[in-house]
Amino acid sequence: IQGRLDRFFSRERYDYRRTLLEFARELASELHMERLLDRVVSRLAETLGVDRLAIFLESESAGFRLVKSRGLAFSGTPDLSFLDPARPEFEKGHLFFDSVRRPFGFAPSAQETIEQLELHYYLPFKLKEKTLGYLGLGKTREGDFLSSEDVDLLRTIAGYVTIALENARLYESLEQKARQYQALRDFSENIIESIHVGVLACDLSH
Repeated sequence: IQGRLDRFFSRERYDYRRTLLEFARELASELHMERLLDRVVSRLAETLGVDRLAIFLESESAGFRLVKSRGLAFSGTPDLSFLDPARPEFEKGHLFFDSVRRPFGFAPSAQETIEQLELHYYLPFKLKEKTLGYLGLGKTREGDFLSSEDVDLLRTIAGYVTIALENARLYESLEQKARQYQALRDFSENIIESIHVGVLACDLSH
């Protein structure tokens, strides 16, 4: 019933919601991380009318790092300590800043990062109890905040993106192991092919 009402009274909004959900479901087939990140940032920016977006992923060391962005002009090394999975806001769904100017309760370096990034929404990519990263978004091009409907939709999409990120990460890991195996095999074959004299030993079972 709600779907029919949306189609009748809010055709444009219904269409963009359906388009984004269909796009999110298709992401699982994208196994290359860079292309996946490009598609997510580009589609969300175009559909939601948001110019400032960023994706932060878990780093090999500690914390998170900025891996993809659009519309940001950040200088220096960002202090992303405010992206702490233990923050109660993330337990409730997302971190929101109504103003990014001197946000209260953060270290000075983190405050500076929040101001420079100028992102008002941070939604986690959470897989069970593990946080793979965050999606950051600013206001719309008209300078408006996102609606509660938009945020709910983004939380749903973040779930699909989380699965796609995990699939891409596993695929990259397999690709790396395959390359390492091939390099080791080539190395071994080169050694054998370059030997002119050798000794072969075997037991009584040959």
